[in-house]
Amino acid sequence: MKIHRVLYSILTRALVWLPFRSNQVSRETVASVVTFCSDTNADWDEGALSRCNHQNICVVNGDFPGPTEDLVSILRLPLVRRDELCNVETESTFSQALSIVSYQNTAFGINDYAIAIQSLQHEFECTRSKKSRNNVKTKTKPFYVDFCPPLSSSLRRRISGEVGSDLLQKAISPRKGFPNGAIIYDLTAGFGQDALLMATAGARRVYMVERDPIVAVMLQDALRRLSNLADAGDNFAMDLSPRLSFQAGDGREVVRKLLAEKDASVLPDIVYLDPMFPARKKQASVKKNMQILHSLLETQTGDSILRQRDELELLHTALEAAGTKVVVKRPVHASPLGGASVEQKPSYDIRAPVNRWDVYLK
Repeated sequence: MKIHRVLYSILTRALVWLPFRSNQVSRETVASVVTFCSDTNADWDEGALSRCNHQNICVVNGDFPGPTEDLVSILRLPLVRRDELCNVETESTFSQALSIVSYQNTAFGINDYAIAIQSLQHEFECTRSKKSRNNVKTKTKPFYVDFCPPLSSSLRRRISGEVGSDLLQKAISPRKGFPNGAIIYDLTAGFGQDALLMATAGARRVYMVERDPIVAVMLQDALRRLSNLADAGDNFAMDLSPRLSFQAGDGREVVRKLLAEKDASVLPDIVYLDPMFPARKKQASVKKNMQILHSLLETQTGDSILRQRDELELLHTALEAAGTKVVVKRPVHASPLGGASVEQKPSYDIRAPVNRWDVYLK
């Protein structure tokens, strides 16, 4: 309990927007994510942390005991041995698992780890060995956030412009008057893919905000690895690292604090919103990482009335804070965020076959 109090005291005074540069333990990273879930006087009690816990997630042990123990200790998630994943009781209790996996970049001598997540539903093949122990083989690889994706990946090709014009970049492109790029706040960062695209499209800085503690931990960890690659001399990472920042918290509260402080140097020129879409009927058409994200966030949005209220409040807050425009990602056939209850309608939209981006000019 004492170490938690010390960490809380240190981290609440820290510059929360700074990426982590430690290549050591993830305890401070995880603790900073949990602080926004806990009341300042809660003293890290069970009630304060239970608001952020995912009851259907466990941590699987592996080759990195230090970071694994940190996840278990600070997020207060149960630790499960890998061979226990085949147990019927385990399968019925947990739908997803966090694990620490190897992350390497041989070109720059990086031998690191990444915090990854994986679905436990129909993802494992179990056999019995001669010693009566379960041998577990995964059908798919665990997913982790990577801000330096491989050159051969579709995301990296999208960044380089090899797949044609990018409609997201077109939607967030600022009007004239931003020779050094715009300051963009992504208030619903998710796994950070859109933030990465915006940062590499010329934004001066992209501030990611995410309230889900599991997703937030993964974003923090990705920034840590990005900083390590930048320190090692990777040109892509060196250019990107100063452009990406992160804070764990509710986007509405983050923006309200910014407006109250009135610091023009960090106020947003553009606010980007990508609230979670309703789950598609054809789940096969949804990418694996988006299926995971939907599963993680569905507990926050189970009540449709509360979800619509939160989305409406988020849009009003974004419109109040943005200097030039607000961009909202929506399913192509969905109504604008907030529906008829929002007085200001989109100035225009940019459409793709599946999604569209509603642009609200100020």
